[in-house]
Amino acid sequence: MAVSIPQPIKNGHSCADAVRLLELAKSIAAKAQEVVEGLQQQGLPQPSLGPDGSSPDFIPVLDTRLQEVRRSLVSDARLLADTFTGTRKLIDEQLQFSVHTITVMRILYTFNIPKHVPLDAAISFADVAQSCGLEESRLTRILRYLILNHIFEEPEPGKIAHSAISKFLLSNDAVGMDFIGHMLEEALPSAIGQTDCLKNPPLHSSPVLDCGFAVAVGHSKSSYFDVMAQEPERTKRFGRAMTHMTSSGGHNSIERVLTSYDWAGLGHAKVVDVGGSVGHVAVDLLKYVPALKKVIVQDLPEVIEDARANPIPQVADVADRLEFQGYNFFDPQPIQDADVYLFRHVFHDWPNQKAEEIIRNVVPSMRSGSILIVVEYILYPTGEDDSYSAKMARTADMQMMVLLNAKERSLTDWKELLDIASGGSLAFEQAKGNVLVFRKK
Repeated sequence: MAVSIPQPIKNGHSCADAVRLLELAKSIAAKAQEVVEGLQQQGLPQPSLGPDGSSPDFIPVLDTRLQEVRRSLVSDARLLADTFTGTRKLIDEQLQFSVHTITVMRILYTFNIPKHVPLDAAISFADVAQSCGLEESRLTRILRYLILNHIFEEPEPGKIAHSAISKFLLSNDAVGMDFIGHMLEEALPSAIGQTDCLKNPPLHSSPVLDCGFAVAVGHSKSSYFDVMAQEPERTKRFGRAMTHMTSSGGHNSIERVLTSYDWAGLGHAKVVDVGGSVGHVAVDLLKYVPALKKVIVQDLPEVIEDARANPIPQVADVADRLEFQGYNFFDPQPIQDADVYLFRHVFHDWPNQKAEEIIRNVVPSMRSGSILIVVEYILYPTGEDDSYSAKMARTADMQMMVLLNAKERSLTDWKELLDIASGGSLAFEQAKGNVLVFRKK
């Protein structure tokens, strides 16, 4: 008996979907061509995940056009892939892939697998297993899952070698590994604990404890930053993880700071980088804006101690214009003659009550005409931002929720927060990219 094959339904809706998908594919091809040709014109290598692949920041920091095209290309390509995957398979695959990517990444981090693979040569799975102290057959399965995520390569059966990603993890002063450690040792347990946090009302009055992190670590009286202060190694890892985030491109990168505000227009300005960690943003600011007089990096004393003991690359190049100062932003701001007070990824770490306290500590030190710059994600209504950028922002929002009971904010949220906290003494001036500018009246 012949099998009847259902015929496609020909209607306007299906035709419109077909046109939309084909136009999306054409758009992806056009954007890929623009990136490839843009790199060729500048004599730069093309992106590659192979062992001799391009650097993580293969598009120049200040090439805003190519950076934007890349973001749009990635957003469109993921939408096309998701659409053709289909609804049921998409949810199945997202969950399965996410869970077991975490499985293998935690093993990679715990056993520091990249350091057991020679930088420029292949090695047998058996030798890696022996070096790591792991059973060969299990490690082989783990490595082959990592390979499917472009971490390591198998140039011949039973041999493993570095890919661009694993080589980056090995050779980039461990900041990539520190980011992995932060995500798996702090963010992951907090994410799992968030459900119990929502199910059970808090047994305390502090908003910073009403989060998954407090559930995960069992510290009903200790916030994320309290625990960090008690464990200096966590603090150091967090600082290095932030260095990784700054250099990884996208919304967290220094290029977003540099290109979203006219820094050169400040002239011979004095900048205070409040909560500036180990100075990764300050160094790039001084490098790309030579007119700046000085940048003073403020952070907790233990962070500043680490910054001085383990200076990040290029500090020596700007040392005459760079200072470090131990400071807690819940205390009054001691520097009263700065032109700019920069808060990059500070306020999103705190619920409104605490964020207002930070702002109230800096406003009295600001003279009329000085500016307060906020560098944070800006949450847009659904559909008003490309899906990749929106997902990054919402991912950051979830990170703030589970670790700190804090949040990312919309433009309206930011204006209201700064206006209330400053008693109306800060005037909103502009918002571009992820940079918001407020001027002291």
